[in-house]
Amino acid sequence: RVWDYVRDNYVHRLLQSEGDGKVVSYERGGGGDGELCGGGDDAACTAVDIHTKEQQFAGEEKLSTLQLEYTHLLSSQLESQRQYFEDRMAELATVASNESEERRAATRQLEGDMTDLRRQVTALTRDKQGTDKKIAQLIAKLNKVHSDLETEQHLNLNLRQSKQELLASIEELKKQLLGKDAT
Repeated sequence: RVWDYVRDNYVHRLLQSEGDGKVVSYERGGGGDGELCGGGDDAACTAVDIHTKEQQFAGEEKLSTLQLEYTHLLSSQLESQRQYFEDRMAELATVASNESEERRAATRQLEGDMTDLRRQVTALTRDKQGTDKKIAQLIAKLNKVHSDLETEQHLNLNLRQSKQELLASIEELKKQLLGKDAT
């Protein structure tokens, strides 16, 4: 049902008149506000009824044709839109599938890289432990050599002092011997 703003009520259909282009209501039952046939002349009434029925039939035929054209246009537009959106969905599904496959391939690559890096970290950790052990051994040797050096330097100092004391003692004994021989 359609609202008729001129009559301020609902009508079955609204059509545009051919003459002036105004919107007029179309009601299927015939009749209207005023009766053409009302009481006296049955022949005139019958002629008017036939003429009105022919106009009504022609109007209904035009309306039916318009409805058919509109339905055909609407269904073709809907089919076109359905085809467009199905194609668009298929295109988006293809794009999503390609992106998904690319991401899976990138994930596999990253997993392989991560496995390689873990192996390298394990090998480097082993090498570091070995190097740390060697460094500890070298530090221990260095400390021992340093300790031995200090000991040797201390012994060397003592030997020099002893040598000087002995040389001084020999000189004194020589002097004493020479002093006794001279006497």
